[in-house]
Amino acid sequence: MPGYQLIKAAGAFDGESHFRLMKQSPLRILEGYEMELFYEDRGVSILNGIEYPIRRGMLLIARPGDTRSSQLPFRNFFIRLGQPDEQTSQLLDGICGVTQTENCEAYESLFRRISSWFLADDPYNRAAASAAVYELLHMTHQQRLRQLQEGGEAGERDVVLRAEQYIDQHYQEEVSVEEIAKACHVSVSYLHRLFVSRRGITPHSALNSRRLSAAKSLLINGNCPIADVAWRCGFQSASYFADCFRRCVGVSPRKFRKEKGYQL
Repeated sequence: MPGYQLIKAAGAFDGESHFRLMKQSPLRILEGYEMELFYEDRGVSILNGIEYPIRRGMLLIARPGDTRSSQLPFRNFFIRLGQPDEQTSQLLDGICGVTQTENCEAYESLFRRISSWFLADDPYNRAAASAAVYELLHMTHQQRLRQLQEGGEAGERDVVLRAEQYIDQHYQEEVSVEEIAKACHVSVSYLHRLFVSRRGITPHSALNSRRLSAAKSLLINGNCPIADVAWRCGFQSASYFADCFRRCVGVSPRKFRKEKGYQL
């Protein structure tokens, strides 16, 4: 069973009370995996510069190096993880992003249990909280599988999931939106419509977001030149990479590394 060190923090958060007189929470660069479940239809959540209107039951799972902020007001449950093992990281990477859950009550109950057990400050309860995190991962993974097996509306979700999987597998290459659409056996315009309606972003934004996430990880954990980071993450040039990074993250790759990454 996973040790209680898996969870770094857990609880409920009221952004309006915490960030008084502010319209948006400060931009954060995540040091670990984070999970958030929103339980009101208020506010806008921002992940890697992309805005997602908040709806009850919206689940956000973010990776280390991702940037986060939210437009107020918002309320959510949160779980911040420490340093999960490689297998757990792979499980998290498989469901990272923003998902509208099918059973809000079940997710809310699970987040409450995890928070309650973690805050009990007892090793047995914290071990139970860590086990419940895996239950959360399993429940989210099962929802993805059901969406793949269903027809109709879920068929459209299947296209989006296949496109996201293709992006995960090929973001390091000079892949285009046309190639992503071809791999999913749909037109570019149809793929664009599905992404905008189901993810609130374009396929091109999703591709850039994945590349930037990988770039931030390399900047944090390594010391290879900026140009090599750009090349390894699929950007056509170091200058284009720097422009995209600055526009989405708010700082240059060099400053990001200096503040958060590998110390040369």
